[in-house]
Amino acid sequence: MVRDNLNQNVSILNIPDVHSIENVHSIYASGYDIYFTPDVGLGIISKNNQFKLQPLIHANKHIDITSFFQQNDSTLWIGTMGDGLYKFNVRNHSFRRISLNESLRSAGILSITGNTEIVYVSTLDGTWVSTTLNHDKINFASLEDAYKTKRSYVYHVKLD
Repeated sequence: MVRDNLNQNVSILNIPDVHSIENVHSIYASGYDIYFTPDVGLGIISKNNQFKLQPLIHANKHIDITSFFQQNDSTLWIGTMGDGLYKFNVRNHSFRRISLNESLRSAGILSITGNTEIVYVSTLDGTWVSTTLNHDKINFASLEDAYKTKRSYVYHVKLD
């Protein structure tokens, strides 16, 4: 991995020999931290180049992380292919699995976007939008259902 310190200095980051890391699927830089997705869990490289492999809820299962969206200073949304949506607290490194609805519990999440008040998720089964985002209750609804159109594969969603 390479880190650019915004002053054009590029260096190679040494990641310890961890046998579970064979592939990296997605990379997201947030402030000074770098998040990346090996085959199992979430790789985190802190601003002082400390490496941590944070297991997801199903640590022994191959989970392909496909997308990231940082909503605020403490919340990083993580989309997976086949294991749905996760909400990650970047301060205490805790995960919460979010169900878009019961039929999409193992949804293929392709992209996530939003702002501090709303989250949009594109999936293999349409686009979903948050209707409630408080700490105790998080709800999503299908945009296609709201507009009475057929749900279909939506590769990417972006705010104007």
